This record gives sequence, structure tokens and C-alpha cells, in this order.
Amino acid sequence: MVPMNLHLGAVVSPTAEQGFRWLERGALLVDGEGSIAAVGDAEPLIQAYPTANVIDHGSGLLLPGFVDAHVHFPQYLMAGSHGESLLTWLERYTFPAEIECADQAYAEALAGQFLDELARQGTTAAFIFGVSYQGAMEALVSELNRRQLAAVTGNVWMDRNGPAELLKTPADSAAISHHLIGLMGPDLRLGLLPRFVPSCSEEAMARCAEILAQHPEALLQSHLAETLAEQTWVAELHPEAADYTAGYESFGMLGSRSSFAHGVHLGDREWSALAASRSSLVHCPTANLFLGSGLFDLRRAREAGVSVGLGTDVGAGTSLCMLESLKACYQVQRLQGASISVEDLLSLATLGSAGVLGMADRIGSLEPGKRADFILLQPPEGSWLAQRWSRCDRLEEQVFAAIILGSAQDIAGTWIRGRRVSP
Repeated sequence: MVPMNLHLGAVVSPTAEQGFRWLERGALLVDGEGSIAAVGDAEPLIQAYPTANVIDHGSGLLLPGFVDAHVHFPQYLMAGSHGESLLTWLERYTFPAEIECADQAYAEALAGQFLDELARQGTTAAFIFGVSYQGAMEALVSELNRRQLAAVTGNVWMDRNGPAELLKTPADSAAISHHLIGLMGPDLRLGLLPRFVPSCSEEAMARCAEILAQHPEALLQSHLAETLAEQTWVAELHPEAADYTAGYESFGMLGSRSSFAHGVHLGDREWSALAASRSSLVHCPTANLFLGSGLFDLRRAREAGVSVGLGTDVGAGTSLCMLESLKACYQVQRLQGASISVEDLLSLATLGSAGVLGMADRIGSLEPGKRADFILLQPPEGSWLAQRWSRCDRLEEQVFAAIILGSAQDIAGTWIRGRRVSP
């Protein structure tokens, strides 16, 4: 029998009942299968499980692993390129970076580098936008299976308005998606990924929607209303559509298994359509700020009843660290005169994003029966954040300070299914 591990430290986590757990001296019991067996105050659990292997993390905080609800695997090494508007950015940086993935050896190496960095940044699950090449996607799926990362991913669909090297016919994209389903282990789900309306013909959109309907385990993600120039382009391509959202809605692509990155420039009808269909949005604040796309209105999303997750959107995003995305999220809301609580912030990057992946029953919070995906937040001795923590009276204050001042250096450990994967 594999012994259980009892991790001690402060425990901070949202819960499925929309509450929040703040334990000053808590414990997380992990069974031999990599699932959470119990969560609670430390002393009762120490006494109840005397044979468990005790791992005391001292003053560190145990949090759910971060869930990145929108990130681009092939764009990992182009992040930090000099900023442009979205459409210029795609042509100058994004498309060339994705074309490099036609080289199988390059794609295999990139998959390993990308997933290593996610672990270092405290991300234990992600909705990963792939690339149109089957070989590159096979490499990514293989690595995801090996590491047991919970993820949604798939090949990008595009058959127009892009470099010929990246374009695939709808039949070819469908064949690749079907192929990937057969490679995916129990921790993975297929993502159907039309890049955005301008990149997909009506035939491609219809075929993509057809596969979504045929496979109830699959999810759909695309981009929506990121910039005003993009809005104008969509209107020129589809003058018959009421708005950008209608470009997806007309093909039956809205629904509880669909999410859309950005949603910065939405009209009243679009908010209503997203809410009525139970579609989700993914807020990508560092990318929106970097490209000058605009400010996402989280308060409006809440009022409309639209669920929201949080994404880094690397390569336009400026960090794979979700602490950085949380800081930018807070700042974007303050620029609009709104505020957001520490609990709501942390929930966005964990349980809220887990909902976007369709995995809120398995990941996103520290609760019995869920995967033991968690991180240890513990700044290096003498660092600015450590000095700030020394003056904090409450866990809530520590977490907020980490969001504003923290970075990957403050994530002292990452565990996936109870196994330490970083550092």
C-alpha cells in the first residue's frame, strides 16, 4: 500500500459551495492515487492519520494549482516581441512562430520547454491553443499524457486569411481533431479551436460545430471581440451578421462547452446571447494591455451572468505566471472604477478557470476527492514579498500581497496528482 502524505501549512482555497477556506494551520492529506483524501486543521488530521508521511511547509501557503484558461503553446518563444496591434501582431510574430512547428524536432522540444515552464510558474492545468500541424499536436499530447497535466487542447482550425503553410481544409482539420481524440488519456479533453471568425470559412465553422455536437466530451474555444479593428474586419466579412458573436452563434457554437478569449468590445445583445447560452469568457489582462486592445469589464460580465476564467494568453501575454495575470486583472478593474476581492481574484485563477475547462469537479480547489494539484507559495527569505509578509496580520493580506508583488520565484513548489513536478 502506497503511504499517504500529509502536507502542513496554511491552506487557502475556494470551495465548490461558493465558500472559501482559510486555515492558518491546515493540512492536506494526499492518497497514493494522487487525490486529496482530506483537508482540515492540522492537529486533528495528524492524530487521525498517524502513519501518514508528514511534510511540514512551515509558514508557506498551500493553494490550488493555477488553471490557465487560455494559452498558446506554439507562441511560447515569441513572447516579449515588440508590441503591435493584434492584426499586425498575428502577421509579424504569431504566424511565423506557428510555422516553425512544422519541424517535428522543434515542436517536440518546444512542448517540453513550454510544459516545464508552466510547472515552474505554478500552473497545473490549462486550456492550450495548439497549432494546425498534426505532428506538433501529437508531440504536445504525448507530453501532456506523460506528465498527467489536466488540459484541454487541440489543433487550430483556419482555412483562409493566413499563410498557406498554416491553412488546412475543413476536412483535414476534422481528421486531425478526430485523430487527437484517440491519443488523449483520461486527464485530457479535445479542444475544437477555430482561430477566430476571419480565419474560418463558413464550411470550416459548420464542420467544427458538427464535431462539437458529435462529441459531448469536447469543448470549443475561440477569440471574440479583442480589438475594434478586428470587429470592423468581421463586419466587412459578414455584413449579414448582427455582431461579432453572431458569427459563432449562427453555427450553433455558443453553449456551456464553449468559451471565448477576451470579450473586450461586446454589445448588449452579445452579453445577453452569451449569458443565455451559458458560454464563458476568458479574461486575458496582460495581453489586452500589451497589445492595447482595451479593458475587459468584469463587473458587466458578473451583472450579465456570464462565467469568466483567467488566461495568460502567452505569446501576447507578458507572463505565464498567473500571479501576474491576477495583478493585471485587479489593475484593469480599478481603471474602470471597480474593485474585486481577494477571494474573487483567486477563484478566477483556480475554480473559475477550471469551469472553463469543464473540470471543476476534478480540479481548481483543495477538496476531498479532487486531484492533488497544488502549489506552495513561500517567498525566498529576505525578498521584498517575504519582508511584506512579515507585516501581514491575516492570510488574506498575504495572498493579496503575493498577487501584487509576487512572481514565479515565490512559488516554492508545484505538485500534480500529489507528485512534486517543480522545482
